Amino acid sequence: PEYTSPFNVLTGEPVDEDTSAARPYCVMINNHAAARPCKGLSNASIVYEALVEGCITRMMAVFNDISTTDVGYIRSARPYYISLVQSYDAIYVHCGGSTQARSDISNYGIADIDATWGHAGSAWVRDPDRVGRVSYEHTLYAKGAEIAKYAQANFRTEHKSSFDTTYGLSFSDDAVSQCTKDSKDFTVYYYGKQNGSNTSTQFKYDSAKNCYHPYIKGVEYTDGDSTHIDFANVIILNVATKTVDGKGHQEMNLVGNGSGFFCTGGKYVEIKWSRADRADNFH
Repeated sequence: PEYTSPFNVLTGEPVDEDTSAARPYCVMINNHAAARPCKGLSNASIVYEALVEGCITRMMAVFNDISTTDVGYIRSARPYYISLVQSYDAIYVHCGGSTQARSDISNYGIADIDATWGHAGSAWVRDPDRVGRVSYEHTLYAKGAEIAKYAQANFRTEHKSSFDTTYGLSFSDDAVSQCTKDSKDFTVYYYGKQNGSNTSTQFKYDSAKNCYHPYIKGVEYTDGDSTHIDFANVIILNVATKTVDGKGHQEMNLVGNGSGFFCTGGKYVEIKWSRADRADNFH
């Protein structure tokens, strides 16, 4: 059934106030082993995970409202994530980036909040519980209230009237009925060309909460030391990926057509996806 009351356009969940006109925030999250556990990810509406150099993954968390949470640990930009930022008309939060990523941020006019340039100066914090215990690049988090304050002072914080504020998403109370096979526990593999290796994330279904919890190398990926990160839906998109330099930087084709899987309620169905251009959402 269609919802008639306000709902979160990124999750389908009912909300008290219609905030669909607000531009979301896309935040780069470090997924190196030394950067776990993360901070604030359980408050995100959507989380993307993709391969980066070194045969590890990096995450991008999408928030409707960042002002009520601290987020970390912050990492650098990559070109394919910038393509996703464009599809949400989002404000991008990160610390540094590859040469191509910095070029894309400039060329595409991204609303950019970069710790390395001192944007939103007081928003950035080096976690005192981590400094000296892990490498310095794994210690940075962002104070969401300060990020939001900087954005309000420097960027347009609402979508233009012509923008599709549904992001191409639609929600159903019985989506599981459209799935055909069991997916109580499954593993997503991210393949790289470096030494023929790969990395993976496992998802385990929690029937009591009707959601999936992520695990990396057998350890649950949590927010802080113990807070579960609950995923009602998991979408796996198969995309063409290649290594473009000696450092292992990746290039991904996120425009066009492809295959994948949609998992919800302990069930899954094979899907096809399409995306017309960088400004389009996945369909």
